[in-house]
Amino acid sequence: MVSLRDLLSRLFCPQKEHTVREFESTAELGAFITTDWTNFKLYQAQTHDCDDFAREFQRAALQAGYLVNVQLVDEGRHMLCMAIIQDEMYYVEPQTDAIWKYGPLD
Repeated sequence: MVSLRDLLSRLFCPQKEHTVREFESTAELGAFITTDWTNFKLYQAQTHDCDDFAREFQRAALQAGYLVNVQLVDEGRHMLCMAIIQDEMYYVEPQTDAIWKYGPLD
């Protein structure tokens, strides 16, 4: 039996090959985020906080075939995710599904 998450992932984020790759567009990143349920998990200080959300989002992306990095921000006080789309870096806040462009790689 296929889970709803797997079904949505197959519909909105189809993979041609079983390889890990970067997102091709912000639309593709957004489509993946709509299939990811990390943001629905409960925040619990010290036991399920920002680093747990970031690593869970990273694992979900990897399972779907996408390369996502975890990133420390705010002088190491917060962890979120970072995706590279072409030559741009985008931050993803896995607790809220917010996406914003950080800037160019070069």
